[in-house]
Amino acid sequence: ASRRPAKRCPSVQNHSYNDMDQKPKRKTNRLHRYNYSSGGSYFITICVNDAILSEIVDCGDECPCVRLTPIGEIVDQKIMNIQRCGDVKVENYVVMPDHIHLILFVENAAGEIEKGNDHANERIPQVISAFKRLSQKEIGRKIFQRGYYDHIIRDDKDYETKWRYIDDNPANWLEKKNWEEAKKHMGP
Repeated sequence: ASRRPAKRCPSVQNHSYNDMDQKPKRKTNRLHRYNYSSGGSYFITICVNDAILSEIVDCGDECPCVRLTPIGEIVDQKIMNIQRCGDVKVENYVVMPDHIHLILFVENAAGEIEKGNDHANERIPQVISAFKRLSQKEIGRKIFQRGYYDHIIRDDKDYETKWRYIDDNPANWLEKKNWEEAKKHMGP
């Protein structure tokens, strides 16, 4: 089966200008009219600037290896620390060279998944903000792009798709890297 190359994180500079003298207004990455006040699973992508978190290398078997850089090791440690939040669990993740994918599970304040509380709406931004802040503090400089991308996982099929995407991302990255390298050696 052929694999499609993974897409690199798009630029976060989606701006619209009302007036040339005004600063650009950022488009929201939140789903319009979605009630974020429920527990559940969320697929999160966080992109980096001016840092390499890992290297994807061929280990000789079917699955490539993700080798963390020193910065990537700090980020990996901070991802593992998210588990200490109690109500937020990291169910799957991968630290790629220029981005991170995570599946986060958020329980509501009572430890149940139910609609109608503001817990997840508050917790996802709090957890991501704390993760970025603590990572960058230990690294000693800002490495993350502003904001993050989120996707509400709506059902089991969606969950399995996002889980597989995380698991396949290193192989897709390596395939894309190998294809780009091969293209350099091809004639016009």
